[in-house]
Amino acid sequence: MIYAVTDYPCYSETFVTEEIRQLRAEGVEVSVCNFTWAKPAQREREERILNNTKHLGVLLKAIAKAVRNRQSLLGRIETWTMVWDCIRHTPAFTFKYLFLLLSLDYKAQQVATEGKVEMVSHFLFKTTLATYFIAQQAGIPYHIRLHTKISLYPINVLVNVLQAAETISAESRDVAVFYEAILPTHRSINVVRQSVNLPNLTSIQPKRPENGIFHIIAVGRLVEKKGFHVLVHALGLRRAEFSGKLRCTIYGEGPMRNQLTRLINHYHLTDRVTLAGKTKHSDVLTQISEADLLVAPSISLTHDIDGIPTVLAEAMLQKTPVVTTAIGGILELITDGETGFIVNANDAEALADRLLSLQDAALRNRVIPAAFQKASFEYTHTFATEFRNVVVA
Repeated sequence: MIYAVTDYPCYSETFVTEEIRQLRAEGVEVSVCNFTWAKPAQREREERILNNTKHLGVLLKAIAKAVRNRQSLLGRIETWTMVWDCIRHTPAFTFKYLFLLLSLDYKAQQVATEGKVEMVSHFLFKTTLATYFIAQQAGIPYHIRLHTKISLYPINVLVNVLQAAETISAESRDVAVFYEAILPTHRSINVVRQSVNLPNLTSIQPKRPENGIFHIIAVGRLVEKKGFHVLVHALGLRRAEFSGKLRCTIYGEGPMRNQLTRLINHYHLTDRVTLAGKTKHSDVLTQISEADLLVAPSISLTHDIDGIPTVLAEAMLQKTPVVTTAIGGILELITDGETGFIVNANDAEALADRLLSLQDAALRNRVIPAAFQKASFEYTHTFATEFRNVVVA
């Protein structure tokens, strides 16, 4: 199998590395077709990784070779038409699409040397578009993993890419139904949750310090859709009403760090809120298991939205209660007051009220048994088992 990714391994896409680990555990030989370049973190990976190159001469040489063999993807009208439509639809990504054009023949030649029988790609962005072109040329099937209802493709490109896929799966029924309605012919899209290491997570024993501190944790990229600014607002608005032993730690890195730092300073929360930065995933899981509450205050943007944040399942499986919002497919996992707690998105007042009430340990911990059972059931079926069953059939 050729596993196509934009940037491998990516700190914010632990579900991708876990999915690859599960595939390899099922005996699937996996090569990663990485559309960026080599990075130090790859040294820890065991699978073969086909990196892109920054060297223009290497890319031009690959194009010349493809032209001589009459196999150049750049020589196809469809390639230029679809890429141009994507650029017009999302001009902000013009440079990325132009680099994609330059890289297509080079990446296609890498894939051709692998002799694999299938390609897989996550997200509806440039990597999946490249997978469409490469798989079509090589005559091999490909699978798409869908995450959210927001696509960076215009409708004509979206339909072409989806229709050409051998199989499609979505991380939520919400997303699956959305794309089933877009396809001109009826096509069922299976729901397969993002991959988590279920045995490892369920084996972790929560060790919450009995120090009287109400410790809230949040995990994710520091970007707007994650809603961490809403969390800081909530804590700031009711600062005087929280007990003196409230602590909040936000793990992750991203472009909103400075904005969040300013908010923390504005509300005089430097003694209560910590931006812990980029942290090793295994260490983050340990911190989740020791926290009293995980908050995932996701919001919906016109250009970006969460599906079901993987960290929700990771917390539920470690018996840490969660507070989140009704964004994307989250309600498929969280029922308010039963498997977690739901607040209105982008509503700092509502979040503050809920956090104040959840200082009561008995109240927040009552959802733990049902949450653990729900996540254990939902995340047992994986893409690896789905792929194995298809191959066996």
